[in-house]
Amino acid sequence: MINKFIHFVQIVTNIMMALLTIIVSFEVVSRYFLNMPIKQTGELVALIFPWMAFLAAIIVTKDNGHFFVSYFRNKLPEKAQIVSVFITKLIMLYFSVYMIISSFQLINISTTQKLPVLQISKAWLHYSITVAFIGITLIIVYQLYLIIAKKDLALEED
Repeated sequence: MINKFIHFVQIVTNIMMALLTIIVSFEVVSRYFLNMPIKQTGELVALIFPWMAFLAAIIVTKDNGHFFVSYFRNKLPEKAQIVSVFITKLIMLYFSVYMIISSFQLINISTTQKLPVLQISKAWLHYSITVAFIGITLIIVYQLYLIIAKKDLALEED
């Protein structure tokens, strides 16, 4: 189930990256070669990029690609390594839940504000934070379950 979710997120992230590349390339050609800048491209990029970056954070969390001081952890006995990873995941979980709550507050503040050119709510930009941290929270809860169930020692964070 988690792997299917991550696969879906990877597909969406890849599509967003392709869209960004096309939009920026089109804007460069339009602005510098045709001397006709397109005003919507700046806001489209500003809208799509955070979605892509925050969704990619879900993948990074699943792959344990985040920063972790493994040198010191690897010097610990195996049980202490497991405890270290578990505590790290709990801290990450706390931060993720905090970000979800904070992003809802941000959305409430920005719902009535509109992007000047596209004329859509700025909340669409901030939903990317909520969606990403809900996904990150689900991944971390799953990883904690694996540690508790001893199905995965989660020592592969390097």
